[in-house]
Amino acid sequence: MKKFKFNLEAVRRLYTIHEEEKKKKLAEANRLLMQAEQELQRLGKEYDDSQDAELKRREEGESVYSMRLYIQYAFDLKIRIESQKQRVLDAARTVSAARNELIEAKRKVKSIERLKEKQLLAWKKERNRYEAKVVDDLCQQQFIRLKEEAAA
Repeated sequence: MKKFKFNLEAVRRLYTIHEEEKKKKLAEANRLLMQAEQELQRLGKEYDDSQDAELKRREEGESVYSMRLYIQYAFDLKIRIESQKQRVLDAARTVSAARNELIEAKRKVKSIERLKEKQLLAWKKERNRYEAKVVDDLCQQQFIRLKEEAAA
């Protein structure tokens, strides 16, 4: 009897490679999301620190020009924070899309693996039938040979 050969092995390998690419894509998207979140936290801390520093300067009696500069800086920082929030949301959407793609790729690999298992089980069943038939034929031939020897 022939050795087991899965006729869709090339497809299985292709799906597995595709799955690995999706894993890498998800890892990269997660890395970018973490970077964006860290940058947002840094900007938030910078804003809080600048407010504390401005409060101290006002207590010490700062100039109007210095206040104008701070107000402009704070306004610019708020715009950067809002922009960074949008980048975080975009990165989160990218992570979600990459996760969904990975789930789909895993589903394809799993389905082809199940098909391979079914074919392997069918092949083993057929091999067992063939081996049982061969053993039965051998036993039958031995019985006939023993019967002929006993008759002679």
